[in-house]
Amino acid sequence: MKTQNPWMGRFRGSAGNMTGCKVYDKNVLRAKAFEVANPNTQAQQMQRNFFKSLSQLVATFSDDQLRTLYGQKPKGMSRRNALAKLLAEDWTTNNGAKVIDYPKINTLGNAATMDFGTTGCVWSSNNIAVSLDASVAANTTLADNYFIAAIVNDTRGEIYMAITSAKVGDGALSIAKPTNWETTDTIHAIPLILDAMTAPAGFGTMGVAKRPGKA
Repeated sequence: MKTQNPWMGRFRGSAGNMTGCKVYDKNVLRAKAFEVANPNTQAQQMQRNFFKSLSQLVATFSDDQLRTLYGQKPKGMSRRNALAKLLAEDWTTNNGAKVIDYPKINTLGNAATMDFGTTGCVWSSNNIAVSLDASVAANTTLADNYFIAAIVNDTRGEIYMAITSAKVGDGALSIAKPTNWETTDTIHAIPLILDAMTAPAGFGTMGVAKRPGKA
């Protein structure tokens, strides 16, 4: 790949074995591959299927939820692409197939990280009870900030974000069960401390100030 000199102007289309394109406001020349020995190997199929599942997961997040998770817009990519890149790090193999490793997902977004200790997440009747680690709830600096939680359903392969919130100093919140989930599903919570000291009215109206670090 070669960056085009400014005096050449904007080069579009192909000439010989070179193709001109624009990458982040730069003129770029790429060499074309005229032949591909095997365009559909098993490894390529596995990778395509993995990214298809990843795209489907990321598509479940609304634009407002992404603005909350990524208060600072990522450099050089969209918020949705940044989330896909983050989640793509958590994968495993199942019966020879590359799949998303949901139990491993423990953070979202690009806010500053901190040690959240052990976050509780259990079924309580038809609700999900989330409890912060005692050390987090006792943090006087963050006590008046509100927090929310993203619930990861390891069984169904889904991530649910509710606007339900509570003060960090309270240490716990209760989230209503999504209609298609069962209380036998295995779940865990990703706590997200907001930059707000009032209960959020909706996603996109506030940002995440602190999130867990990548394990």
